[in-house]
Amino acid sequence: MWRSLGAAYALSTRHTQLTGYSMGGYAAYKLGLSHPDLYAGAMALAGPPSCGVSLDGDQVTAPAFGGRCTSDGATAPLVRNARWTPYRIAQGTLDQLVPFTSVEAQVQRFDTLGLRHLFARYPAEDHLAFATQDRFDSVVAGLGRPRVVRNPHVVDYTWRPHLTRPGLGIGATTAWWTSRLAARSSVAGSLARLQARSYAVRARAHDVVRTGPTPVASPLPAVLTRLAWKLGARLPQERRLTMRLTNVSRVAVAMDRAGLRCGRVVVRTDGPATLLLTGLPGRDRRYALESGTRRLRLPC
Repeated sequence: MWRSLGAAYALSTRHTQLTGYSMGGYAAYKLGLSHPDLYAGAMALAGPPSCGVSLDGDQVTAPAFGGRCTSDGATAPLVRNARWTPYRIAQGTLDQLVPFTSVEAQVQRFDTLGLRHLFARYPAEDHLAFATQDRFDSVVAGLGRPRVVRNPHVVDYTWRPHLTRPGLGIGATTAWWTSRLAARSSVAGSLARLQARSYAVRARAHDVVRTGPTPVASPLPAVLTRLAWKLGARLPQERRLTMRLTNVSRVAVAMDRAGLRCGRVVVRTDGPATLLLTGLPGRDRRYALESGTRRLRLPC
């Protein structure tokens, strides 16, 4: 759908944000957390964190459908992917279709991980009237014009291999400066995780700043809580890349985007994996890794 829109309209891919209501709110979680490097931010309005009804957003008590919806529909394990993609979440406490407790648990995951978010709690709103009033000003206010983060110094990406469907053109694609992602096991409910850090990318430390609960009276009574980042000193730089692979069988790293033309690469994997380093002077380099830690040195 996005490609079709791109063919008809001039889109700013550096400023694209994702939002939806109800089932669209679930899509804001599902698509935003599955492809976080594509979005500058996301907003879930009255959206369930799982594919169905859940009290905690993880264990589904009444799935919307069977199959992959049931086994791989919960977005809770993917929340850590939102490191560079701030979320805005709005939920009515009287919601008849999306239990408030499930959204509250989802917000707590963002908070525990120190991820930027705004949570608007509407004490007098349900699921149906909330939609027709179209008064989302409290959660939309201050949205600004954020930009997609292209080359962060940290990549932490989890995906569900069972949802990769080449015939449908869906599944894990890219995660910032990594790509060609594949997992060793793709059984129902399985997860794969890539953790990487480039010490060559210019970055700054940050402190977590929490504000609220702050009551607002209009356009609808709401209580706002927010977690933001306060940037601090610049982090030291060096020619080093570290990676940890969990259930990953293949990954490619664009070394030029990671800020490295040479230096040290340390990879720890829990099983066999293929590592491809691209964007280096001369030629790409491919390595067959075994379980354990592999140390590579790229000459300058």
